[in-house]
Amino acid sequence: MLESGRKFSGADMLALETDIYSELDRFFSEHFVYAVDHAKNPSARAKTAAEIMRQWDGRMIENSAAPTIAVRARQELVRLLLEPKLGAAPKDPQQLETALSWKSYRWMMSTVWLENVVLHQPKRWLPENYANYDELLNAAVSAAVDTNPTTASHAPQDLNAWKWGDFHPMEIEHPIFGKVSVLRHWAGPGLQRLSGSEYTVKAVSRTHGPSERMTVDLANLDQSTLNLVTGEAGNLLSPYSMDQWKAWYDGFTFVWPFSEAAIEQQRTHQLLLEP
Repeated sequence: MLESGRKFSGADMLALETDIYSELDRFFSEHFVYAVDHAKNPSARAKTAAEIMRQWDGRMIENSAAPTIAVRARQELVRLLLEPKLGAAPKDPQQLETALSWKSYRWMMSTVWLENVVLHQPKRWLPENYANYDELLNAAVSAAVDTNPTTASHAPQDLNAWKWGDFHPMEIEHPIFGKVSVLRHWAGPGLQRLSGSEYTVKAVSRTHGPSERMTVDLANLDQSTLNLVTGEAGNLLSPYSMDQWKAWYDGFTFVWPFSEAAIEQQRTHQLLLEP
């Protein structure tokens, strides 16, 4: 694979696979900052939120507060735009699927719609109670930072403490052993703080993520790499049941030999299944 005459290495590909930059949320954060700067009477918390986002480079880092603020403000902006047209969401979660509300609007191009609204600012989408889009986006930021980002009662009031990893963790649990309390600790990593989001190359959320990271070197198959999420073995008692989790979490990988000679050279153990 060539770009400007340079061959991409396995390290280059791994860096690409673990990229946590979100162009989407960087776009919105810049517009939120501009709106707060130009709104008539932004709240003190909105100003603080704008300063946090102003210094952000767009990476969804688990220990950064800016991603939390930017994502929550984006969610509030969707609500402010759609609620006048589709109605408020019912308080009973069981009614969300049957009642028409702003939360009913879900499709794969929804972020494109939102980007276009913010970029072009059409009058038909501006709610009646806002004079302009600066006031609308400022209201979205204010709504985002007026409540805590977690359900815990001890959630910090300091916006700098709204760490992305706390707001957007990943949960990996064995579908069977994870239901058994005495085995749950050994059956999987459980709830983990993690960098990245649904809109980064390293696509992760609470319920999904890459099942493996694989790079195939077609020039030398013995230099290909592979990293599983947890480990090679499904047996909880095996030392290999979680032997690749740390590498997957920290962004490392392993050589994946192809030829018989390379396999024999790198093999450290062998399991034979005999009838």
